Formats: sequence, structure tokens, C-alpha cells
Amino acid sequence: MSRILVHAGLIYSPSNPNASSFVVNNGQFAWVGDRESARIFELDVDHVVDLGDAFVAPGFVDAHVHLSATGLQASGLDLAGIHCARDALALVRRACAVPSSEIVLGAGWDETTWPDAHLWTTEAVYECAGEQRIYLSRVDVHSAMCSASLVGSSKSGVQLVTGHDHEVARKLTLSQLSDQQRGLAIRAAFAQAAQQGIVAV
Repeated sequence: MSRILVHAGLIYSPSNPNASSFVVNNGQFAWVGDRESARIFELDVDHVVDLGDAFVAPGFVDAHVHLSATGLQASGLDLAGIHCARDALALVRRACAVPSSEIVLGAGWDETTWPDAHLWTTEAVYECAGEQRIYLSRVDVHSAMCSASLVGSSKSGVQLVTGHDHEVARKLTLSQLSDQQRGLAIRAAFAQAAQQGIVAV
């Protein structure tokens, strides 16, 4: 059995809007109040923790989340923060440098913001990816650069797919993910949720 006294800048408490301290008794909240009143517990607890000016709130619950989709985006190539085609191609090249049976996923590219957008071609992406299967969705998630095999083609190369072809590619990509890749994605989604204070999904 462990009793912990915690001090913070502010604690969310509808019954005590000025709360800045709380006591946890064996994993459960036992008391919430202000720092001055908390002094009576200082000699009766096992540990005292001071969080400084931190704001403490209950953990959030996300009642509707697509774990694997969220995790696949979180664990894939982040092309949203890329500012030019050269950097995007370099990122693809690094990701595909070691051949893998898994599909290399990426998301968020937006060539309209790139000063060298003319370099972002299917030929250039294929040169970087080689025979590694890739699926790189655009920021609008309605088009993608992807391996020709992911649109049911027997040809090599990379295609820019939109509309119906993109839907076909997306479904084929998701259906070919291994259990291991999907499992890693789900764990990545859990980690991302935890970092944002979400305790249950």
C-alpha cells in the first residue's frame, strides 16, 4: 500500500476549482484540495511529488479511433513536413535502401508548396524506391504515388493514381499488410495516444 502526495500548478476538479494538490492512496484518488491544506498529509504519505506549474487533468478517452490507420500514418514516412521534392525523394530513397517484404508507407506530400515540384515524378520516385513496394498518399488522401503492383498491374514502376485507381491501390495495399506491420502500427497508435494524455481508446 502506497500513499503519494502530489503538488501541481492547477488540478482539474469541478468541486474545487482552486485545487493544486491531491493524495493518491494505493492507486486511487483519496483527496483533492489546495497546497496549504495539503500540509496535513506530508507526514502521513510515503512520497511527495512536486510537478511545479503543471496542469493535471483526468486522462482523455477517445471513443472513436481507427487504430491501425492512425498507427500506419504515425509509423510511416512523414512527408507533410517536407518542403521540397529533393528532400521527399531523399526520404524515400533512405526508407527503401534496405529491401523489405513490407510495404513502405508514407503520407502528407503536397507538391503545390515545393519550389522544385517538377522533380516529383513517377520516374524519380521509382528510381529512389526500386522494386520496393511503396504507397505514398498525398495530403488530400485522394491520390498517391504507389508501386504499379498495388494497382493490379504486372508492370514495374511507380504510378500516380487518383479516383477509382487510387481506391483500388489503397484497398490492395491494406490487404497486403502483414500481421507484424499491422501490429506495429497499432502499438504506434497506442503510444501516440498516450503521449497526448489519452488513456483509453
